[in-house]
Amino acid sequence: MKTINAMMLSLAALTIAGCSQNEVTEISPDAHPQVGFGVYTGVPTRGVDMTTESMKDDPTDANKYGGFGIMAYFTGQDNFETVKTTVTPSFMHNQMVKFDGTNNVWTYSPVKYWPNRQNDKISFFAYAPYESDWQNGSKSGVITSAATAPGIPYIKFKLKTTDKLDKMVDLVVADQRDKTYTAENGGKISFTFEHTLSRISFRAQLGAGDFDGMDGTNSFVYITHMWIVGTDHSADGSNLSLIDPASPVNANSKFYTSAKWSELHWN
Repeated sequence: MKTINAMMLSLAALTIAGCSQNEVTEISPDAHPQVGFGVYTGVPTRGVDMTTESMKDDPTDANKYGGFGIMAYFTGQDNFETVKTTVTPSFMHNQMVKFDGTNNVWTYSPVKYWPNRQNDKISFFAYAPYESDWQNGSKSGVITSAATAPGIPYIKFKLKTTDKLDKMVDLVVADQRDKTYTAENGGKISFTFEHTLSRISFRAQLGAGDFDGMDGTNSFVYITHMWIVGTDHSADGSNLSLIDPASPVNANSKFYTSAKWSELHWN
């Protein structure tokens, strides 16, 4: 996976009470503070890249691609890796988190609380931008696994059609596993969001003469052939390494209109 930039997202003072992996009993927020959020990115906004500011856009706005979704797994005293074949995201499933610009805080509902038993663990998986239609991905193209699906959540991602390429989103993901509440951390969880997609841009500098009449509006340049690195160093294999057979190859590089992000990598 090529990481374009990273974003830091902090979840502070998350409080939850639990009985089992499939049963969570909430306690009064008067006894424990609710979760708070903060987002940081060290890279300026660039086009459609998911950044701190773009994530603050209202995810309920049909024309905006903001917010983020969380899948959370309560595993009790067990580590996530030990029980991942059976545990489901019953603690949080596609939980929408959005930015409250009036109070300058990240919010979600309903509020959840840390387990009240020492060493009880919760594992978190997050993605952005948020997709409310998680079964169809009608807005962003993001389809998530169901609340009954065990293990690391997967994402099915669909590219926009040619007439909607300007609405293409920058999918980012993060995870934090086996987290517990302690006096030292105050329940603070930090996510590092990483980009799962790479964007290719083209720019042509036209010379004088035959290109003088091209105005950039009614004139077009078409790319008729394109290759991507793979293991096959032949023309049929569509390999950029044709230029240099000794160059490194990437057996997993392909072109897709849709793909599945599973076990934290593309399949």
